[in-house]
Amino acid sequence: MLIGKQVSALAIDPGDRWITMTCEDLSLAFVLIPGKANVFVSDGSEIIEAFKKYAVPQKRRGDMFEFFGTHYLDRLVPNKEYATIREVLSNMLPAWGKRLHIEICARTNYSLADHFSPDHVHRFIQTARGIVHELQHVQPRIYFDDETPSTFSLIELRQFDQQHCEMFPDINEGLRQFYLSIRRQEARTLHHRRFLSPLQKLQKKLDSTLEKLESPETLNERAVQYERYGNLLLSQPVPHRSGLTTLEVKDYHSETGGSITIPLRPDLNLLQNADRYFRKAKQAKARVAYVTRRKSELVAFRNRVRSAIENLPAYFDKSALKSYIETYQDVMHRVNMMQERNETGTRLPYRRFVVHGGFEVWAGKNNADNDVLTLHHSDPNDLWFHVRGFSGSHVLLKVRTAPGEPSRQAIEEAASIAAYYSKQRKAKRVAVSYTLKKYVRKRKGAPPGTVQIEREKTILVPPQLPETMNSENE
Repeated sequence: MLIGKQVSALAIDPGDRWITMTCEDLSLAFVLIPGKANVFVSDGSEIIEAFKKYAVPQKRRGDMFEFFGTHYLDRLVPNKEYATIREVLSNMLPAWGKRLHIEICARTNYSLADHFSPDHVHRFIQTARGIVHELQHVQPRIYFDDETPSTFSLIELRQFDQQHCEMFPDINEGLRQFYLSIRRQEARTLHHRRFLSPLQKLQKKLDSTLEKLESPETLNERAVQYERYGNLLLSQPVPHRSGLTTLEVKDYHSETGGSITIPLRPDLNLLQNADRYFRKAKQAKARVAYVTRRKSELVAFRNRVRSAIENLPAYFDKSALKSYIETYQDVMHRVNMMQERNETGTRLPYRRFVVHGGFEVWAGKNNADNDVLTLHHSDPNDLWFHVRGFSGSHVLLKVRTAPGEPSRQAIEEAASIAAYYSKQRKAKRVAVSYTLKKYVRKRKGAPPGTVQIEREKTILVPPQLPETMNSENE
């Protein structure tokens, strides 16, 4: 078909992996879409042959839907009575993706699972043309599922008609707001995630402890057995005998009158072994009362933990957080929620500040607190600060305590706090190293407050505190 024809033009589409070679009255298209790679021959109006019959690309010149001729459609969908709309759209528009395929169905009142009919083609093409037109005149928007940002789109999506939508004047503003919405949502659910895991671990630990507790019935039986051993040993004719590991005696307490084997300590005589069994019986009886009380306490506390898990809000604001902590103070103390326990007045291992953008900064109070802060109160993407070459506090800039990313000013203010709580407080400018917390490691056996850091950056700042300091820091 193309042998002997002269190549008159060669073009590469700037918008996709599409190479077109024009040969007199025919053109050859090489489509390099992953999973849909193909080679097509076109006469200028429609595709007349293809290397793979099942995949038809969008045309990138002129009207991208002109090539869907009737005879090629027959080859595209040879078994039309069995094909679904999903299969046909995947072959007609392979680069559009499932989201836009669903949108075509939403605008034509079909479902991807519906059976295909040749009558659908005209409506699909008209709908696709409308989508292409809208993409040339975009109106960015964010769709929300309840209060959660679910989708950012450049055009209206009829498939989300039931969801709340916010529109924006341009793409950059839309993307910025979408990112900020996601970060705000993450901040709202942060406390939920931070509470849920330790609460579940505590519940599992309580369940395990309760399983391991001996029952009062078992302890009572053991006490009776020890007293029996003691009484039988006292009834022996040679009580001062020693060096035995076991002794078989007649069991006078048994209705059948059989014998019983008593374990002995060979370094004790029979009287001393009897005394040992009487002490063990007394201890077993005392433990009955303890186990009964302990089991009751554990069951009650486990019920409190279960209640805390069941009533854990999906979202937290400051008032809800304070109310939740006040309700479950005893549980919060057990899971060692130091930051949250602060609401009830418990000592924190760090000082708290607020820097530019509303981000919280936490500074350790001493070497031991530095370890607690860095190892137990940090997230991998928090920014970690320490004065370079001198001793001082570990400082964390908590990136999830405010929406967006920390600004340069916020980073400088956090570094200034690290400089202030160091041996260089009286210097005019101090070098402070900072890196992501995930690049900070504690070597086994290292002294308190000593860590190793990687990928650090250095910043020069004056040692000072923010203008407003949290009253908890005193």
